[in-house]
Parts: sequence; structure tokens; C-alpha cells
Amino acid sequence: MNFKRIIFSLLTICSLSGFADDLDVDGTNTSICNTICMSENVAKQHGTVDVSKPAIAKYAISALMGKPASDMKVKTQGTIYIVSYIRTNDGEHFSYKIKFAGNNIIWGNADGRWRDGVADEKLSFSAKKSNVFIHVKYSDGSAETKKY
Repeated sequence: MNFKRIIFSLLTICSLSGFADDLDVDGTNTSICNTICMSENVAKQHGTVDVSKPAIAKYAISALMGKPASDMKVKTQGTIYIVSYIRTNDGEHFSYKIKFAGNNIIWGNADGRWRDGVADEKLSFSAKKSNVFIHVKYSDGSAETKKY
């Protein structure tokens, strides 16, 4: 059975089990998305995007900093993910910390405070088909979504 059939079967079973009542405004199913996206072992296979927590941490920093996720490295410290990259034009090293609360992503500089205040960006993620979406909402009410 190929990867797409397995995912389709899981989604069908969850739909028949009543999870379909949990649809978000954009049509994604948060319960199913949490189950699939939060798996530590799901990796890039069969043309699908990596939806592991370390990968989503990289996507989040990529979306915020405008750098390619492929340039980033991730280290795990318990439930905290340290995402770092080296800026190519001057060799400067940057490190950020990420933690998850369901589909919400909380971030900060590795040696700084958590960006969870009223004036800070709010990040979340969702997965649909073969993509992960990082949603960024700014304190001025504007928002953007990056697709990985």
C-alpha cells in the first residue's frame, strides 16, 4: 500500500469517526492535522513534504526570516527545537527556539525571551495534501501564509 493510500485511509477512518465536525474556517481538520503533522517519524517520502516537528520548526523560522528552510539546522532539546542558520553574505550565525502548543508555534531568539506577547507575531501551521502552511499574524492585524 503506498503512502498516499495510507494517508487517505487514515483520513477516511477519522472522518467516519466524527472528526469531520472539527473543520477549521479554511476547511482543514485540526484534529486530523494534529495527528498527522505532529508525528516525529513522518519524513519526506513519495513526493510529500516533511511534516515532523523539527521540519515545521525550520519552516516557521524560514517564514519569519525569509531564508530557505534548506539552509537551516535543527537540534532538539526536550520539547524545544533550536533552529539555526548562517547568513551567507557575512557568515553571521543566528539561532532561534521553537515550541509547539497544538498547531500554534511559539518562538524566540535562542538566548532571549519567548515571543508570546500582545505585540508579537502569532504563528501557527496546518497541513493540506502534500504541503505544510505556516501562518503568521502580525500585531497590526495583517497576516501572511507561506507554503512548504
